[in-house]
Amino acid sequence: MATISESFNINFICLRIFGLFLIVVAQVDILDHELRSLKVDNSSEEVQVIKLNKCLRHYEILLQYSNEVQDITSVTMFVQFTVASGSICAILCSFLLPKTFGELMSLLLFMSTYAFVVILEIFIPSYLGTQLRYKSQKLVNAAYCSEWIARSESFKRSLKLFMLRANIPIHFSGCGLFPLTLDTFTSIMKSAYSFFTIVRNFQNHEK
Repeated sequence: MATISESFNINFICLRIFGLFLIVVAQVDILDHELRSLKVDNSSEEVQVIKLNKCLRHYEILLQYSNEVQDITSVTMFVQFTVASGSICAILCSFLLPKTFGELMSLLLFMSTYAFVVILEIFIPSYLGTQLRYKSQKLVNAAYCSEWIARSESFKRSLKLFMLRANIPIHFSGCGLFPLTLDTFTSIMKSAYSFFTIVRNFQNHEK
């Protein structure tokens, strides 16, 4: 009963972290739309500058929020990815132990479910991290598409400063040691399978 309760608490924490990531990704989408909406119309230059400043303020708040999320989740993601890597290796290696057909089927049923949950727990933040990096990089293009040529020099200067800052994509990491991206996820899966192959070859060599 305690194990089920602990598992529920861990999954609930993961869901809350994923929710924080989703908020950042959604805010980047909103900012992208706001920048692309800075079109030439009948409104005055002052109104357009106010709209741009609103976008710049939005970006500042977004950076502050993403930094806070990084501080909150960094250690958790590091532990989660590290434990998941070891768990995937252990799951694969468990199939190398001698067992009857019935034991093998029972193990396969249990381990496949467990492996799915473990993989999902690192795939989701990796996917969201990749989406965040990709979409935050698109903000520069969104700013460039805002029909800035006909604007005033002050508008252009503010937009240029934003584009310089937005060249550095927003990203999350595990204690600053690895980025939360699909490349990291793929690397973990490859490393787990490589370790499994080494153990299997060593076991076959002993036989």
